[in-house]
Amino acid sequence: MKLLRIISFLVILGAVSCNFCFELSAQTRQETDVQRRERVHQLILMRFVKGMNLTREESAILDNILRTRQQKKQDRKKTVLFAEGEVQKATELGDKVKLAKDLQKLHDAKKKLSQVDEEMFAEVKSNFDEIKVGQFVIIMGEIKNDVRSVQRPDPPPSPYFRPEYNSDYSPYPPQHIWVP
Repeated sequence: MKLLRIISFLVILGAVSCNFCFELSAQTRQETDVQRRERVHQLILMRFVKGMNLTREESAILDNILRTRQQKKQDRKKTVLFAEGEVQKATELGDKVKLAKDLQKLHDAKKKLSQVDEEMFAEVKSNFDEIKVGQFVIIMGEIKNDVRSVQRPDPPPSPYFRPEYNSDYSPYPPQHIWVP
């Protein structure tokens, strides 16, 4: 009987502690999508401010340019997604006339989406001198590379790839052993 009480107490204690841990993790995940985007925007802006040595006025101009780009990109991505949905519906229905129109709309939407960066670059070029524009281009490239590396990490190298023959290589492929 005493052992049963101890076991039930431990089970209840474990359940309460798990519930407490779950509540803590849920609280940390309550950050909304908008808050995350704002935090990322501030980090990107700080990177530009430090890398380009911007004044307060220049950083306010760049902040406005980046926010405009972000809003345009979101709106145009929604248009592309809608057009892709229309193409899928027309394809499923087999309506060639509607499909041709929807494909043209999709092409136009993707073209407008790709113009967002060109518009941003033109705006940066009109507001900053050549040195700062060059710094902007370099930092923007670094940011895009960082985002790509996070989204798509490099695949591990193939165990069969041999850039040149080396006697250290075994003629047999390596044995992969799965270890839990």
